[in-house]
Amino acid sequence: MTIAGSVDVIGVSAFEECNGLSTVCLSQGLKRVGNRAFKNCRSLGYIQIPSGVESIGEETFEKCANLKSLVLPESLTRIGKSAFSQCDGLMSVNIPSGIRKISDYTFCECRSLSSISIPNGVNIIGRCAFCNCDNLQKMLLPKSVKLIEFGAFDGCEQLKEIYYANHDMEIEPSVDEIRGVRTLMTDLYKIIK
Repeated sequence: MTIAGSVDVIGVSAFEECNGLSTVCLSQGLKRVGNRAFKNCRSLGYIQIPSGVESIGEETFEKCANLKSLVLPESLTRIGKSAFSQCDGLMSVNIPSGIRKISDYTFCECRSLSSISIPNGVNIIGRCAFCNCDNLQKMLLPKSVKLIEFGAFDGCEQLKEIYYANHDMEIEPSVDEIRGVRTLMTDLYKIIK
């Protein structure tokens, strides 16, 4: 499917649960992709998000299990809560430099995600942003990150090293950490000298 250049907004739940949809090309001129626009499109393996898109809504690509990789345009300034959660096939993603917060649950349960690049400019990693990303092994956080919210990396059992440059960064403990079920996340954090 190709969406014409005259379209500037894809509305709420526009293609939700279109199980046969496998490829989407969004044309220049698009500014915003609404909440749940492609949620639960289980066959969606490729989507081209053009330069000019500024906002991806909440749960927009949630449960797109076949989505393997994602290139987000530099024009993007907002990614909504749970936008890519439960995208089991997603292996890599770039975060554009205009993003200031990785919203709550954005990549939660992206079980194949092994590589992610977080640019300087991101200030906050939201609640459970990467929870249960089973294959995530190493994370490098730029100096701009000031806060890692509750449970951001809960259930990331392969995550052994988190490198950070901001010595004053705040890390909110999660329920698992408070109960002592897992090693304290702070034990995983290593300062980049």
